Amino acid sequence: MRNENDSATGTNGNDGQSPSPRLITPQELAIVCKLQRQARGWTQETLAELSGLQVRTIQRVENADPSSSDTRRALARAFETEDIDVFNKLAVFPTIAEFEAKAKAEKEAFDREYIKLAVMPATGLQLIRELNGSVGLATEVLEDELLQSTEARDAWGTFVDNARDWGDIADEVGEMDRLNAAAQLEEQIQLLQRQGIAPYFGVRKLSTGDGEKEMRFRVVFLVGAPKHKPITEIAVPRKAQIV
Repeated sequence: MRNENDSATGTNGNDGQSPSPRLITPQELAIVCKLQRQARGWTQETLAELSGLQVRTIQRVENADPSSSDTRRALARAFETEDIDVFNKLAVFPTIAEFEAKAKAEKEAFDREYIKLAVMPATGLQLIRELNGSVGLATEVLEDELLQSTEARDAWGTFVDNARDWGDIADEVGEMDRLNAAAQLEEQIQLLQRQGIAPYFGVRKLSTGDGEKEMRFRVVFLVGAPKHKPITEIAVPRKAQIV
């Protein structure tokens, strides 16, 4: 993106000359910050926690107020960019209109393929309740690094296996068995937390057919996320396939 004076000086990219490298403007950083945050489903409070900045600082950045190099570096680190000084270096940027058009096109393409599903921290009792009557369990770990250790892989695998086993027999056992299963899952959740994995779950309600032949069912999504990166939603394919 060019600075605010470009159109007045004639360097608007239409004179056949390539735009010169320059620093990102506060207006551009505001757009980038907000889009990056919203794409991850983060609140300003979450971004503040992950970046080590104050919420008020995040608000100033997204209001296009000037920011320090340390603030821009903290944001780049929170967004996990390859270069933490990406917002401090000279670079060639698209115009704001071009950036917004690209972001809009990417969002429209994303919305055609995916929907956002709300998730919440998992507890043993909540999982037991939701798995009872569900037709399937989908699982995902958001970052491969979470399963680098043998202990983490074993803890996640055991947790998923037990949740799936419970889903298969949920409607065949009594209340005492449900409570015992919930306690077992809760112990495994605590073990995952010690391994740096925070389990979340969401429930998607689906239907097939129409009119009198319509069938409704639920699928439970079980997600492993980094403990230090709280999430509120995940992206799931719009066209669900039950296998």
